[in-house]
Amino acid sequence: MAAVAPVARYVFAVDPVAALRRDLERAVMAQRFDNLFVLDGRLSLVPLPEATADVLFTRNAIGWQTTDELEEINRVVKPDGWAAHFPEGPQVPANVARVLDAED
Repeated sequence: MAAVAPVARYVFAVDPVAALRRDLERAVMAQRFDNLFVLDGRLSLVPLPEATADVLFTRNAIGWQTTDELEEINRVVKPDGWAAHFPEGPQVPANVARVLDAED
């Protein structure tokens, strides 16, 4: 999130675990991101309207309810948008951040 927030218009961090959401909220406040919003949810039920996301990143999120998760990704990502899954690590790779920055 910290790698994406400086180059994105809005970032929505969705997590089903309350303690992790609190940690995210503290990080948002400490880094003073005014475009990063922490939401209660999970990949199989993202609390955003249809076709909202230009880009959807997941980290260790796919595989719990795969069919529902893939349907939800298709619902939330805009028709010309992107979805990327990172199985490990908290950082968005530099080449992905550059692509996001170039789209502004």
